[in-house]
Amino acid sequence: MDAKPFWKSRTFWFAILFALINIAGLFGYETYQPDPQTVEIVGIVVSVLAILLRFVTGQPISLR
Repeated sequence: MDAKPFWKSRTFWFAILFALINIAGLFGYETYQPDPQTVEIVGIVVSVLAILLRFVTGQPISLR
C-alpha cells in the first residue's frame, strides 16, 4: 500500500492544532486557567480522538 504524505493526515493536523493551542497558552495568549479536572478531561478526549483517527486512517503516512 502506498503511503500518503503526512500533510494529508487528519491525525497529523489534529495534533498540530492541539499543540498550537497549548503553545499559545504558554505564551499568555489566553489568561484562562482551567481547573485540574478539566485538564484531565481534555487529555482523555484528545487521546480518544487520536485513537479514533488512527482507526479511520486507511493508509500509512510518509515524510515525502
